[in-house]
Amino acid sequence: FKVVHCSKQFVHDWKECPYAHEGETARRRHPSQHTAQPCPEFKTAKACPRGDKCQMAHGPWEAGLHPDAFRTNLCAYGRACQRRMCFFAHDVSELRTPQPGVVQGASQLSGLKLPQNG
Repeated sequence: FKVVHCSKQFVHDWKECPYAHEGETARRRHPSQHTAQPCPEFKTAKACPRGDKCQMAHGPWEAGLHPDAFRTNLCAYGRACQRRMCFFAHDVSELRTPQPGVVQGASQLSGLKLPQNG
């Protein structure tokens, strides 16, 4: 989600598009390039001197969608959650146990039930 740059050549709703768009805050690096641990420099200054070479997460999208963090804790709102995209599990059946240091590919994450937009 929001890792690969969008190749669509027509106007479309980038908020609904799973691909990254220029200037979008949800843009993120591939999880194999960083940990789920937030970068302190990016957290305070919204910039990091290491840029894309930094091994820590830059912002909530990189941290929350990282396989070591995604759906590993329960959402405070549970099934009543109204977020379009929530990084948390909404009941115990959605809870995941991450394997730190192992970045899962799309095939291992394909069983996750992501919230439907709209």
